[in-house]
Amino acid sequence: MKPCFLVLLILFFTSSLLPAQEVTDVSTRIDGEYVTIFYTLTDNEQMAGRLYVVELYAIINQTDTVKLTKVEGDVGEVQAGENYIQWNVKEEFERFRGSLSFEVRATPVFVITRPAEGSKFNRGGSYFLKWYGGGSHNDSLVLELYRNDEFVAVIDTVADEDKVLWHISPKLKVGKGYRIRIVGTDKTHIDEFSSEFVIRRKIPFWAQLLPFVAASGVGVYYLIRNPGPKPTRIPLPDDFPVPGHN
Repeated sequence: MKPCFLVLLILFFTSSLLPAQEVTDVSTRIDGEYVTIFYTLTDNEQMAGRLYVVELYAIINQTDTVKLTKVEGDVGEVQAGENYIQWNVKEEFERFRGSLSFEVRATPVFVITRPAEGSKFNRGGSYFLKWYGGGSHNDSLVLELYRNDEFVAVIDTVADEDKVLWHISPKLKVGKGYRIRIVGTDKTHIDEFSSEFVIRRKIPFWAQLLPFVAASGVGVYYLIRNPGPKPTRIPLPDDFPVPGHN
């Protein structure tokens, strides 16, 4: 028996989606046991390569909401653009009678935007760490510092935020291989590392030597320009004996 269903399309973003995005040009097509949903995901900020996790949900008889798994096309990680989702009704619900409405949920993939690759931070300084997506602004996050995959310290714990001001300890070891790890709760399952960055001295070592180098240079210049008092010439009588001369 062919499934009997009424398709009512409801397309919206989850609360974790940024306001700079929207869905347009929505349409559906029913071909036997398949339902195809066409939509355009627009990123008004035009961030190249930004990804979204797209999922299709069905509301059955206006009461129960279930995630649909017998889908293909532009689901999972998707970039902005013209997209489609094709759902196999028969495989999902072999025997189904009733009405269905759909939800297409698009959530930005969680990304740590700062520190960026190759960033250099001075110990003793203060810098913003930033991230977005993945429902992070509705979750409690723990920020940790790692170096060469080894835990160093907990930086901070924040809730419902997309950035935090990090005050770097003046005693933190300088060097490469540092990364930030951000961990969420079971609500979002966030667990991501940032790109590697460098911790350096607040005042570079060569800059610390400049006063001494400058002082030494001034001293040398002074000695060259002022080698000391000239020797005093003492007049001698004409008959003063000179060694080696008779």
